Amino acid sequence: LWLGVALILLVLEGTRRVVGMALPVTAALFLAYALAGPWLPFGLDHGGFTASELVDQIYHFREINGATLHPMAAYLLLRGIKTLHLRVRQQNESALEIARFLESHAAVERVHYPGLESHPGHEIARKQMRGFGGVLSFELKENTFEAVRNFLPRLRYAHLAANLGAVETIVGPPVTTSHVELTAAERAAMGIPESLIRYSVGIEDTEDLIADLEQALSTIA
Repeated sequence: LWLGVALILLVLEGTRRVVGMALPVTAALFLAYALAGPWLPFGLDHGGFTASELVDQIYHFREINGATLHPMAAYLLLRGIKTLHLRVRQQNESALEIARFLESHAAVERVHYPGLESHPGHEIARKQMRGFGGVLSFELKENTFEAVRNFLPRLRYAHLAANLGAVETIVGPPVTTSHVELTAAERAAMGIPESLIRYSVGIEDTEDLIADLEQALSTIA
């Protein structure tokens, strides 16, 4: 990008948009990177960069500043890349079906997923991405953390954890993970209800995941 006479290197971080799903920016975008840990090696192993240009400059920067992956981490990333498109495709397809199921369920107040036409960012996401990602969130009709505590243990196929992007489905409420240090009032001020649940879709059978959600939701509907 030329701003006056200065050439600025624009770096795009796109971890949450899922590696391989974001379409290239048509402006002067020289480098895109994503946290490799969640998606590339199958899940929760390592972080790194995927680069398309300026490799020589990055290599020189790395020589000075470090941040070199050790051989085992590099091997795991290379191994994971071979099946990345298969895993991401499954996660995207499952996430969309699950989001549509949750949106129609009586026990669910709202679903947050850009693949849904009801999402305010749907049109932007549709233009910018090949898929809508494997992570969604939803709010229970009963907006209390007690409802969340009753619901989560009933899930059979989702692992309760604070991470995302693994081959296993991972579920966790912000109340006890990303926003645990905030008070309920602070979370509410940020638009985070007490019943919000983040659901990172794995590569399990889609119908199994939906059935699992159905049986767990039926106990609180």
